Amino acid sequence: MHEHKFTDSEWPFSCPINMATITTKQIVQGGFPILAILHEEEGAWQVLCETTEDPKDGLVYCLGCLFEKFPIIGEFAHIPEGYEAVRDSVDDEWRIVKTEYEDDD
Repeated sequence: MHEHKFTDSEWPFSCPINMATITTKQIVQGGFPILAILHEEEGAWQVLCETTEDPKDGLVYCLGCLFEKFPIIGEFAHIPEGYEAVRDSVDDEWRIVKTEYEDDD
């Protein structure tokens, strides 16, 4: 495991610090705002900008590294599995909603 600049006591999530998390190039490299933080039903996390669904824009990133870079995500570590924090823009309030999954049929 690689090092982070925060202590174990500062880690707000119940999952491992180095958990693989889905995010986008737009957030990590482009400075786009985080508009959705999903805690998937099986326990995985996604931190998204809601500007792309192109798989080429996706990144697998360490959750600890995302928390270090964007500490705001720690405020949502309590979200139950199957729910997400969403906002329409950086000027809007966050809402916690049940994640609606599309059927693959």
